[in-house]
Amino acid sequence: MRLFAVILSLLLYVMAPVDYVYGHHAVVSGLGTGRSGPITTASAGPVSVGGFFSDIRTDLIQFRRFTDSQLLSFAQEDQHVDSTDFTLTSSIGVAYGAMEHLTVGFRMPYVWQQDIREGHNDDGDVELHKEGSSAGFGDLTLYGMYRFLEDKDRDIHIAGILGVSVPTGETTKRTDLGTRFETEHQPGSGSWDPMAGLAFTKHWGGLSLSSNVLYIYTTPGAQRTVLGDSFEYNLALSYRVGKEKHVHNHSYDHGSGNKHDHGGHWHVDWDLVTELNGVWTQKQEIRGKKDDDSGGTILYLSPGVRMLVGNHVSFTAAFLYPIQQDPNGKEHEVDYRAIVGAGVGF
Repeated sequence: MRLFAVILSLLLYVMAPVDYVYGHHAVVSGLGTGRSGPITTASAGPVSVGGFFSDIRTDLIQFRRFTDSQLLSFAQEDQHVDSTDFTLTSSIGVAYGAMEHLTVGFRMPYVWQQDIREGHNDDGDVELHKEGSSAGFGDLTLYGMYRFLEDKDRDIHIAGILGVSVPTGETTKRTDLGTRFETEHQPGSGSWDPMAGLAFTKHWGGLSLSSNVLYIYTTPGAQRTVLGDSFEYNLALSYRVGKEKHVHNHSYDHGSGNKHDHGGHWHVDWDLVTELNGVWTQKQEIRGKKDDDSGGTILYLSPGVRMLVGNHVSFTAAFLYPIQQDPNGKEHEVDYRAIVGAGVGF
């Protein structure tokens, strides 16, 4: 049973939801043990030796979609611009404390892109292609995070991060028209993408500050497509509010209606979280040609809350509002993001 829990757990930790910023692949975010502190920003604290943390997260990215008439107008200018309503990514992941300062883990996403449309110009004949939705398992992310500095007097932690995105995702999904989706709209990329970064955490009692950077280097994938490198930069403040509230564990005899106290109890704690989450994504390259209508930069202001139940269970919710975004070319902007999750650790 313990082995099963560890294996399940190694399906969830490294980098929480895959962030399809501007509709493209693999910005990976949300490292950390998930027990307390930030929701998207990585925390430098490792999982305890022999322990694990596993979670399930769902990340909704709502885009400011282009209208059909806008897409046809772009096509008249011989610009092949596409639009997606939203991307919904649900992922399961796990972190395992392999050594005192080393945490290893992986994450597997399931990706759904809703209502993909694109304008086409075939020798002056302009038409709108309604391609439908794409859904399937995405690429598996493997990682290791090693805490190489621990200052116990000042409660400061710094960790290095190494990982790789493995091309396990589906890359042959077809549109409602019978053609193959472009790689940017496939659940998987078909490429091996290494990543490296740093994480920092500092505690002052109930207040904590965390920050991390992460660079993802993309390699050629399916359909001779390079989806473009990504760089994440995150900053988070979290605060433990109030005193822990103890809830006693009672059971009822439904026959007599009498309450029985078994002497057990669990406590509820709350973390209030505010984050700045930034992502830069390089332009993608298709068959050796740069796509000028892809990639860009976006910065989110992300308030959130974490509820911790007892010593093992946590629930999270965050709303990410873009306060600055600079997409390349005719790439559509993000309207908002929302993240919810639940995790358990032992």
